[in-house]
Amino acid sequence: MLSRKKNEESVKTVEPSEKEAKENTAAVEDPSNRSSRSFWFLCALIACVKLLLSPTYHSTDFEVHRNWLAITHSLPIKEWYVNAKSEWTLDYPPFFAWFEYFLSNFAKSVDPKMLNVNNLGYASVATKIFQRSTVIVTDFVYAYGVKELSQTLHQDEKSFATLIVLTLCNVGLLIVDHIHFQYNGFLLGVLMLSLSKVTRISKEVITRLFPFKRGLVHAYWAANAWALYTGCDKVLSIIWKQFGWSTASGAASMTAGLVQENVYAVLPTPTPVATFVITFTMMLPSLWVLFIRNSHKTPQHFIRCVVLCGLTSFMFGWHVHEKAILTAIIPLCALATIDAGDAKIFIILSAAGHTALLPLLHQIIFAPLRILLLLTYTSITIISLFNLHNKSLLSNYEWLYMSWLPFLPVYENVLHKLLFGDRLPFLPLALTSLYCAVGVTYSWLYLNITFFRDGKYTTETAVTLDGSKKKIKVL
Repeated sequence: MLSRKKNEESVKTVEPSEKEAKENTAAVEDPSNRSSRSFWFLCALIACVKLLLSPTYHSTDFEVHRNWLAITHSLPIKEWYVNAKSEWTLDYPPFFAWFEYFLSNFAKSVDPKMLNVNNLGYASVATKIFQRSTVIVTDFVYAYGVKELSQTLHQDEKSFATLIVLTLCNVGLLIVDHIHFQYNGFLLGVLMLSLSKVTRISKEVITRLFPFKRGLVHAYWAANAWALYTGCDKVLSIIWKQFGWSTASGAASMTAGLVQENVYAVLPTPTPVATFVITFTMMLPSLWVLFIRNSHKTPQHFIRCVVLCGLTSFMFGWHVHEKAILTAIIPLCALATIDAGDAKIFIILSAAGHTALLPLLHQIIFAPLRILLLLTYTSITIISLFNLHNKSLLSNYEWLYMSWLPFLPVYENVLHKLLFGDRLPFLPLALTSLYCAVGVTYSWLYLNITFFRDGKYTTETAVTLDGSKKKIKVL
């Protein structure tokens, strides 16, 4: 009896300590939960910053999407793709049409007049707030995609934090979505989610759309191979005229800012079939390496191949828009936080690509903002990636190329008017496209070469953080 009593007393004395242990365990917060809460708090903070941009300028795309809200809400499905009351006809794939229909069900509670297909150009204050808010809210899909992809690739908090800075604070998306007005963040979020899931199940799905009737180049040339090709044709046509040589009859002006089918004056005029063959052919080597080499069957190589395919499509596709460069820049953010070679190319590609987006904010009032956004994001990118990889990543000639990028918007907004007045209005845009195309082409070539080398390093001279020169090994 006494021994039983002693045992019971000992149990009683142990029980409180076990209870305290459980309470202490519960009190210690799971780091992953804490990190997740911090991530979503940061997303909410960034959303507040985006909200402050709501009163700023918006492009004609604002009316495009308002009209699509009206079409999908007011008309039967069979009329969605045939209605032509507005020049902004619904020409996105059905997924996006249903996305607009989903948004329209909320829009009717805010301002029903925005859903009237006859209210062309309607832009009440409530309509502006609603449409801006939908972009901000759907950006959380993008944030979720970034978070999911990071869980696939990153093992440490530092890399994750760097990825957040590069993606959620991306100046390209800030310009295109929250000032210019579009839904690229939402769609890129779907891409990031797809990448995170596909890298776990080792599959690949790639789709491309080619708007053949709109001409090879857009009204404002995208900074790709065709910008360089078009620039060469313009230079050659001037030389041809100086010597009195004949050029192609019916050659269309590709500096008039018009969306039209083009005929080149000197060089052969590419056809839609030719651009498709070139694009597909340029993709094949990286796809072949991905599927054939066992060393490339990793999540990093898969994402690198997706970046290459996206960048190849941007480089050689038919009627490519300048904002399509984001389909390569955003996924490359993830690789830049893992590999020094990818970080190097991300710095160059993002700087050139974002500079090429700046003319979208063409009003002179936005000139200081454009330069500030470019310099701030590029500086943050360079500092964070240099710090993450503990070394300077750019060679001397790469620094030289980067240093001239901020002068492009300065020339566009100040120097050109001083030198030429109202003459040659397309020249600043052409110079921006051509110079940025050099950086984009360099990045495309570098990524292709490193993808084939598979870990082989080359030695380059780089400038370290203290200004001294140093030999570094880079992919």
